Amino acid sequence: MELLSWIALGLGLVSSVLIVVDIRVIGYRQPIKTMEFVWAVTGLYLGPAAIAGYRRWARPQARRWQQRHGAPPKKPRQIAILTGLCHCGAHCVLGVILGEVFVFATGISLLGSTLWAEYISDYVGAVAVGVTFRYLTSVRRGGRRMWDALVTVGKADLLG
Repeated sequence: MELLSWIALGLGLVSSVLIVVDIRVIGYRQPIKTMEFVWAVTGLYLGPAAIAGYRRWARPQARRWQQRHGAPPKKPRQIAILTGLCHCGAHCVLGVILGEVFVFATGISLLGSTLWAEYISDYVGAVAVGVTFRYLTSVRRGGRRMWDALVTVGKADLLG
């Protein structure tokens, strides 16, 4: 199992790096900047499947791709939902990473175990990163922007 875990981690890291290179070095920049980050993080947990999804559905959204190939293919509803799930998955993964690092660095425990501290810190980290993602992609300006981000996370990530 340990070998399988290392293989999965390696595939995820390589997949993420390949997506970042395609976006940042080769120049297939996404129109929504947050999605560049989302696809890179998605590579960490979906590995080669993330590369396939990125190349099929995200890469055609880049201006460079459209200049060479014309209008991007129309996304079916299922793909729009999948992209939303990748967005949610990305902030959950980042929240878990932050939560685990926090518990490891502080040595905090609840009821004599680090497990409950990890559960709580992972959840809080995922919500905090989710609010940040939603805030950064919010189109509104001013005082309502944070409220909109909180409401969106509440509806999309906490309730549904």
